[in-house]
Amino acid sequence: MFLSPPKQGEQPGKKKRKAELQSPPQKRESKRESQSEEERIQKARDYEEKERARAFIPAWLDQFPWLRFDKEKNEMFFEPCRNVPSISDKTCSLYKGNSKFRKTLLDCHDPSKKHEMCAAAAQAKIDGENSVVAPILRGLSKMQDELRAGMINLFHVAYFVVKSERPFTDFPVLVDLNRRTGAKMPCVTTTTKPAHGKYFLQKFFVDIYQFIYDPILAEVKSARFCSVMIDGATDKATLEQEIVYVRYLDSTKRPKNVFFSIEHHYRFSPKALHELRLVAEALEEKVLKPTNLAGARFLPYIYKANKIVCESYAVFVTYFQDLLSTERRPKPSPKVRGRAYRILTFLMNYDNVLFSYFMRDTFEALSELSLNFQKDSLTVCDAVEALETCSLKLVDLQFEPTEGMQEVIDAVSETGLFRGTKLKYVNEGQIVSLRKKVIGICAHQAPGEKIPRSPERECPLKFAIFDPSQWPSDRQELAAYGKQDFADICEHYQPLMDEHSVTTKMLKSEFILYKSYAAARKTRMPHIFSGILCDTERCKQYKGLSILFEVYLVLAVNTAVCERGFSCMKRVKNDWRSCLGTEQLSRLMFSSIEGPQWRTLMLPEPWRSGGPQEIGLGPGFNPWQKEQDQEIRDDLYEDWLLWIRKPSRRRMCARRPYLTSSDLRQR
Repeated sequence: MFLSPPKQGEQPGKKKRKAELQSPPQKRESKRESQSEEERIQKARDYEEKERARAFIPAWLDQFPWLRFDKEKNEMFFEPCRNVPSISDKTCSLYKGNSKFRKTLLDCHDPSKKHEMCAAAAQAKIDGENSVVAPILRGLSKMQDELRAGMINLFHVAYFVVKSERPFTDFPVLVDLNRRTGAKMPCVTTTTKPAHGKYFLQKFFVDIYQFIYDPILAEVKSARFCSVMIDGATDKATLEQEIVYVRYLDSTKRPKNVFFSIEHHYRFSPKALHELRLVAEALEEKVLKPTNLAGARFLPYIYKANKIVCESYAVFVTYFQDLLSTERRPKPSPKVRGRAYRILTFLMNYDNVLFSYFMRDTFEALSELSLNFQKDSLTVCDAVEALETCSLKLVDLQFEPTEGMQEVIDAVSETGLFRGTKLKYVNEGQIVSLRKKVIGICAHQAPGEKIPRSPERECPLKFAIFDPSQWPSDRQELAAYGKQDFADICEHYQPLMDEHSVTTKMLKSEFILYKSYAAARKTRMPHIFSGILCDTERCKQYKGLSILFEVYLVLAVNTAVCERGFSCMKRVKNDWRSCLGTEQLSRLMFSSIEGPQWRTLMLPEPWRSGGPQEIGLGPGFNPWQKEQDQEIRDDLYEDWLLWIRKPSRRRMCARRPYLTSSDLRQR
């Protein structure tokens, strides 16, 4: 038998037993014991919160002199904290009133800084003007007033930057400018942190946005019906954005369009675009990358440009003739001369001049239709009326020469000249056929011709039976007018009427009453609807019709307001704000569109009566230039309170009414 050498840490000749090699068994806690422990803790908590009855102990009044007990409300509170709300901690339960009656709460609150300041203020009020602490408290109160006034000025400057769509970096500059002109404003910038002012503006801006957003959101929530308008576009960073507007009736029962938010869909990347194109090639389809729409997008702009060319025709011809003149010095470049020759040839063509005047009158009719469709107060009947008017004007232009065309024809037929210029290629037959072709295209592309007919689309058009301007003058015909269309409207909105417990019989009787009421009114139909909705007695009388009137006014006919919202987005997201997130961009747009003018803005209550903690700047806000100044003031004040409590120091304070910081450090 061969013996193996001993291992490290083992004595030779000894062998460990099997029991020594095994680790001692660990004590495992059973599942039943752990559950019983949790149940015991939960029972103790329930007993402490619900079953245990605590009572106020009168001996606490002797231990804490400022403590008071209200028997009617069954709560205790600290009297100095309530008497000096500008200094006290308003979040403490002893300021509001505590009914749990725990002594630990009193022990924690008594040595707190806020309570000591309130107690000193109360003692100074008792002692009067001869008190040593009174000058310090007056100084603290003055500091609070100056801080509040400075915060109000900061609020106005911040709102001006947001409302005028200026970059955030202008905020500290405007603050410094106001301070230099004598305005009381806390310092928001330091030499070591140039972006400090931008950070404070962002903190201000959250409260500005919330102050404007909350009342409008409450109006939208209180509205019985609303319409949602959504439109998409691409911003400067090629990010797909969806803009959301809400249409509802305001307090005056007039339709109002309100910007709600910007919704972000996806984040663009070159890799995603490459993959998208690969998928399109595999499917043998074409895909286009979203880009900005450049140029004039509204018809009125094109109409104005064409009108200027027609009215200033002689000026343009003379200018381009001067460019081509051989006597001109210095001579333009060949590129400029070639462009001038091409434009002059176009302007001296008879057909082109005649067609320009024809398009001017055509654009005038279409521009008027476009402007009517862009009104925020547009209703269904107004849109139909504007469309019919434009269609009649176009039909008239198709068979009769316009006023401008007739002017050109008369001038050329009499003298052969038009405004001093001899036109070439006179041919009247070609322009007549071209005119009919253009009018036919415009009539075919009209909005009303492209919309397919369906009962859902035709039902809002039948609201024209409520327009008194279309009613017959005979009373018998008026009694029978619009019965079939009204029956179709009642059938279409029957589920909505069932929700409000309105029957068809009630609607028919209300329609007869409405005819007698509206026949004597000479105002437009939307104004009649708003007048009924504003009158409480009329709303009760027209219980069912008031619902139909509100639905009609809320119906969104156009999304022109969304286009204006995208214009605001391009102004807000400029070169200085190219890195804005979707949420911050939505807040800036909302304040710019829906916010009141900065001259008429009324400050919210927290800004007028509260301090930095209440207006959303968060803990640690320091209006002074150095961050340690406030801490030094607090430390000096605590040292002052401790020092004056000694009787030997009171006599010295009476002889010397003030102390410097060096005196406090020496003592």
